[in-house]
Amino acid sequence: MLFKIIGGGLRALFGKQRAEQELDEELRCYMETAVEQKMRAGTGREEAARETRIEMGGMEALKEHWHWRWASARTPPCSA
Repeated sequence: MLFKIIGGGLRALFGKQRAEQELDEELRCYMETAVEQKMRAGTGREEAARETRIEMGGMEALKEHWHWRWASARTPPCSA
């Protein structure tokens, strides 16, 4: 029984790490695409990257937003 609990905890931990890595990669791709679009419109790379970070609020702000949305989607509503 104890091994099942430990195993479940390890799976949850590694699953969370994998999800975190996937989210990081997805957000990096999203930001890079936005930078490339700005560059195609004539903005230099550094300025395009700066504008993108300002518009999106930075990587950590985006991650926090998506963590909150993910958690709220998985949490059942409270019944009072």
